[in-house]
Amino acid sequence: MIIYKFKYLGVNFDQRLNWNEHIDSLISKAGKRIGLLRRLRRFLTSHSANVIYLSMIRPTLEYCSGVWGCCGEVNSNKLETLQRRAGRIVIRTCNSNLAMEALKWEDLKTRRNDNIAKLVKKCIKGHCPQFFKNYFTYNRTVSGRSTRQCNKLHPPSVRTEVAKRSFYYHGCAIFNSNTL
Repeated sequence: MIIYKFKYLGVNFDQRLNWNEHIDSLISKAGKRIGLLRRLRRFLTSHSANVIYLSMIRPTLEYCSGVWGCCGEVNSNKLETLQRRAGRIVIRTCNSNLAMEALKWEDLKTRRNDNIAKLVKKCIKGHCPQFFKNYFTYNRTVSGRSTRQCNKLHPPSVRTEVAKRSFYYHGCAIFNSNTL
């Protein structure tokens, strides 16, 4: 079977939307930058190393995460491992937990979910491209009743796993679980 894949605006797509190839490409790109940070670390202060991570490496790990944010637990753990490695380099320690606490870095999955929730909120308020303006609806507009769930978004009915990984479905779930 031929698997069709292409790269669009820096995001690798394939016909299954499993994001494995895209995550591997992110890990490769960010890994090279973390290696450079490791080689430069002895000439930098902790603050400078942190600034380099926050400005050059983390944006690579989060670029366009609204599209691929539902990349799965295995891929998410790979990205988190990379961030923990960078934290150990910045703090100069062997303990990842100590580094993450000292730097006060959120885990990448939480940051991705927050970014997706913010993007959904922009779509609801109309601060997005025209295509997304009426993309999401509240339960109150679907049922017309005032219930406990009326202020939550109405999730679409989906039948496939690919549809569950879409921005529309995943964005509703994250927005409904988040309190912004």
